[in-house]
Amino acid sequence: YAIFAAGIILAACAAGFTTWSLKPAAPEPPLRKFELPLEDVDPNLSTGTTFEISPDGSRIAFVSTDQLWIRDLDRVEAYALAGTEDAMKPFWSPDGEWIYFVGHGKGDSTAGLWVVAPGGGAPLRLHSSARQPAVSPDGTKLAFVVEQPTPKSIWLIDADGENASALAEDDRYNQLHPTWLSNDRLAFIR
Repeated sequence: YAIFAAGIILAACAAGFTTWSLKPAAPEPPLRKFELPLEDVDPNLSTGTTFEISPDGSRIAFVSTDQLWIRDLDRVEAYALAGTEDAMKPFWSPDGEWIYFVGHGKGDSTAGLWVVAPGGGAPLRLHSSARQPAVSPDGTKLAFVVEQPTPKSIWLIDADGENASALAEDDRYNQLHPTWLSNDRLAFIR
């Protein structure tokens, strides 16, 4: 019986390996090569990331001449998003439907958190004082640093701009660089 059982196990393993090896390989994602001339990108890296590729890899959002631009990677020309003058640090929502950025509104001295559709339209200000924003993995919440009053503190806001609140207020230490670990866990420097 032992030899018979070993033979059945060996035959099952061989059948499993054969089935696995005959399975078609997953298709390779398309390789996209592109050039973005340096004169098109804001060289002031002290303001943070000046470009970001969309989650599906088909577009790039970048800051040039203090304005937000979008380029479909299968096209040569980029287009500016109206109303995004003085934009900094663009980043995409996880589904690629929105671009968030930090920027000043007309006549504002503090940088706020904004959102705009990549196809254009009027940008919506989500919060009037925001730095170092980060979007949750599911795209429903944003975390960011509010600079006033000091010390700096981490705030959360729904992706539609509703329900802004301080995560934890600490009158002794700055809270900086929020980073989402999961949809309900956030890490930051204190």
